[in-house]
Amino acid sequence: MSNDLIIIPGKAVSVLKKMAKRRRTQSQKPHHANLEAVAHEAGWSNWNAVKQAAAVTEAHVRTIETQLFVLADIKEAVDAIGTEFAKAPELLALREADILAWLRRSDVDDAAAPASDRELLDFLHNNFVGLRFCGAEPLPDRQCLPHFLEQRIALTDSLVWLRGQCLESEELYG
Repeated sequence: MSNDLIIIPGKAVSVLKKMAKRRRTQSQKPHHANLEAVAHEAGWSNWNAVKQAAAVTEAHVRTIETQLFVLADIKEAVDAIGTEFAKAPELLALREADILAWLRRSDVDDAAAPASDRELLDFLHNNFVGLRFCGAEPLPDRQCLPHFLEQRIALTDSLVWLRGQCLESEELYG
């Protein structure tokens, strides 16, 4: 079994279904055959693989919306991993737009040309890790979150998701 995380948003699944439905009106093939065909064309082994990836993606989305996640500098995260935090690669995949926007706001070098999405993604994957809180304590409310995090992980400039709400460390620590 591979450790690669495969994410497919529900919107992409809907697009594939619509493509298969359009084909049904243009061909004599049954709907399930058209689903298989569009799955293959999109790079999937079969339609069942699309459905399985969609179910896993939805489970990850629900987890992000109900728990505590932190985007942390790799060097700062080393001590926290395994104690009260676990690696969460799904965070980087599912919250990429939030993270790229934050990186763009953080890039204050006016002399240089703005970094491309590819450069920002490379920087992200080489310097940051997504973490999920897996400790025994209940999640704090927003007001108690700064103290809760200070006791567990060293954070400088970072993003935090508490029950799906994205917060910048600057917002948390004033």
